[in-house]
Amino acid sequence: MRICTIRGVAVRIHPLFPLILLLYILAGQTPIIAAGVLTLLLHETGHLFVARRLSLPVSEIELTPFGGVLQIPLGEGLCGWPAFWLAAAGIAVNLLCLLFCFLPFRVHLSPFLIYFASANATMLLVNLLPVLPLDGGRMLLAILSTRFKRSSVFRVLLQLGRLLAGCMLLYG
Repeated sequence: MRICTIRGVAVRIHPLFPLILLLYILAGQTPIIAAGVLTLLLHETGHLFVARRLSLPVSEIELTPFGGVLQIPLGEGLCGWPAFWLAAAGIAVNLLCLLFCFLPFRVHLSPFLIYFASANATMLLVNLLPVLPLDGGRMLLAILSTRFKRSSVFRVLLQLGRLLAGCMLLYG
């Protein structure tokens, strides 16, 4: 379902996304979910900005229950530093938003800013994990692909992701 456009790019939501929003709202967690959705939109807008600077065609942004996806046709073939900057853009936006929340002139943080800061810190830290398809994994793939065969690096990062997922399942 299309909900809006950002710089001419359609923003769509996954069919389960409204259900999750509704559950949070019914649980009285509207400020938390609002901060999370705003954080997600800003993160994806960071990727969109860099994609446009690289003259990459962006077909849409999709918000899913687990994050967002910037749809770039043929974007998987992007290598080297352009791929690195594209992946790093969302993390950079989260860092800037986090810094904004703690500017020195702020004497008191409103509850919404606390939720917004938490959402940005969480998204920043999760996306720094060096596993695919997260931004940290994409950044690592871009850097290592300049020195090693991309397909080999890709396979190693997929195995690292599986190992991390297994550890998380055992720990959780």
